[in-house]
Amino acid sequence: LRLKAVERVREFLLLRIYSLAKPKTNFQILQQSLLLKYRYLVEFLYDHGHAVYLEVAERYVDTMGGIYANHFRMHVRRMAKHLKEVMLPSDSLIDREQTVAEAAASATYTSVMGSILSAAGSI
Repeated sequence: LRLKAVERVREFLLLRIYSLAKPKTNFQILQQSLLLKYRYLVEFLYDHGHAVYLEVAERYVDTMGGIYANHFRMHVRRMAKHLKEVMLPSDSLIDREQTVAEAAASATYTSVMGSILSAAGSI
């Protein structure tokens, strides 16, 4: 009887976890409303089917990790797009021929501050 209950709880929770990964899903609301409500089922799995509990926990971590990684990639892509729109080649403090490493090696505090202040004064 316990094994049957563990199997049903496993299937139920895995369906809820898979629903988090659907596109355009507000996963924060689902976490708060659905998964938090069923935390006692997770405790039941922990107590009576530890191997199944580990499987469900791993699936949850994998699903949420994928969701967060996807959101982060989209955020970085959008930020890079905005950076391209905002920064012009003439805005750079480094010459095109000079690499960043060469500029850092040759830069002194006063020369960098002078460049920044002169750039700020031209705005």
